[in-house]
Amino acid sequence: MISKDVKLDKGIRIGVAVLVINYKNEILFLKKKDKIENGKKYHGNCYCLPGGKLEFKETIFSCARRELLEETNLIADNLELCGVTELYWENYNEHWLTFLVKANKTSGELKLVEPHKHEFFSWHTINKLPKPIFNADNRSIEKYLTKKLIDEKNFYYKGFL
Repeated sequence: MISKDVKLDKGIRIGVAVLVINYKNEILFLKKKDKIENGKKYHGNCYCLPGGKLEFKETIFSCARRELLEETNLIADNLELCGVTELYWENYNEHWLTFLVKANKTSGELKLVEPHKHEFFSWHTINKLPKPIFNADNRSIEKYLTKKLIDEKNFYYKGFL
């Protein structure tokens, strides 16, 4: 039973990031535009993996497929969970769990579907990642490269970069 004193209105937000690696072993990134929501500036002017918020009654894998298609026009197949990043952004009072899902196979023509949200897409090798990278995605890529599903490193952040 939950105490009446516990406030659940904020909750934990759940995100899904999609890792797409091409035949040249390059990772797909989107360049985010500034976003203002409720008077707060969110993760603008940075690189991020395709992805977004999990919707009610949606699985992590269906969210990964939906977000990849909505943002890049790519159809994801053969998905696998590669990591979980947990972050608390102090400046925004937001607690997030982000699941990294790798799309081992994609089809479709890559294109910028949401130009109001993203400036462009680009491919980058592991040795030459773009900067700055949205910190949840940066942590997720780090976990993928080190084969760690989840760790307790750097839970608290001031902002998104």
